[in-house]
Amino acid sequence: WRKGPFELFGRTHEVVLGSNWSRTRAHWTSNDDAIVLPLPPVWDYDGNYPRPDFADVTSWADYTTYRRSYYAAGHFALSDQLKLITGVNHSNLKSSGERVGEGHQYDKSKSTPYVGLTYDLNDNYSLYTSYTEIFSPQYQVDRNHALLEPIEGNNIEGGIKGEWFDRRLNASFALFRTKQDNTPEYAGFDAAEGFSYYQGVDTKVEGYEMTLAGQLTPGWEASAGLTHLFSIRDGDGSSTRTFIPQNTLYLATTYQVPQVQGLKVGGSVNWQSEIFREQGTSTTGETIVSRQGSYAVVNALASYDIDPHFNVSLNVNNLFDRKYLTSLYWAQSYYAPSRNATLSLTWKY
Repeated sequence: WRKGPFELFGRTHEVVLGSNWSRTRAHWTSNDDAIVLPLPPVWDYDGNYPRPDFADVTSWADYTTYRRSYYAAGHFALSDQLKLITGVNHSNLKSSGERVGEGHQYDKSKSTPYVGLTYDLNDNYSLYTSYTEIFSPQYQVDRNHALLEPIEGNNIEGGIKGEWFDRRLNASFALFRTKQDNTPEYAGFDAAEGFSYYQGVDTKVEGYEMTLAGQLTPGWEASAGLTHLFSIRDGDGSSTRTFIPQNTLYLATTYQVPQVQGLKVGGSVNWQSEIFREQGTSTTGETIVSRQGSYAVVNALASYDIDPHFNVSLNVNNLFDRKYLTSLYWAQSYYAPSRNATLSLTWKY
């Protein structure tokens, strides 16, 4: 990539030009056998099970993917207070081979522009707005083994930012709207062929986000953030993706203990509101709904610099041993890890 300033109309501007290129080879194989002998009750089970008769190795995927992108961006000072940030990114993804027993051919390209404006109200506050188009090729397949179309859409955002005390304290508030077509969503599992399939869902998300971060006193730093989603709608205007929490909140802080040089303690809290997902219908025709109520997870840390080269730290995750499901994106879920701790010694040279 290339980056450089230039002068125009008595002001200094900046332009960036660049490109990225990548090659990925995927080769997936399977060697398995159906489990036909049921396991006994767990209290009678001694761990022994007859060895399955594994079949020959099956190739599930063998393909090569090339991804190329070219981008240009500019930062223009329209006035002392008003700045323009704009650019364009051209992406091409080409893939060929075999996947899930079917021929795999994929070639998609698109140019996506973005533009943003910032305006300094004074030394402490600035307004901003931005528009970005979205283009993201994907690898999920549908029920018929066909790759889903790329995710396409746009994001519009606007807000205000503030900074105080020589930028030691920063805050922001933003409204956003994101519209995406062909968002992949898990649609089921084909037991006969052994693969998960997806469907493309059109979504529109609207909400706001608030953040606050900085140094409250010498040695004491903290950050906080709140995200609220007004709605997540599909192409028909109905609520969708209910496995995404409508509200999330985080708080984090660290403190350098002045009485013990090199000692730092801290903690964090992550909270989210209730989520749920409809999982089909029961044999009686009733809708099956999986739910995870709102919950908060608390983490703690302590770190001590023994000398300029050695540091010992202790991190405790899920301090109060909160039991909760990690996600309802799938038709199944797992409980999150219980309380756990990591003690580490780091040497820097």
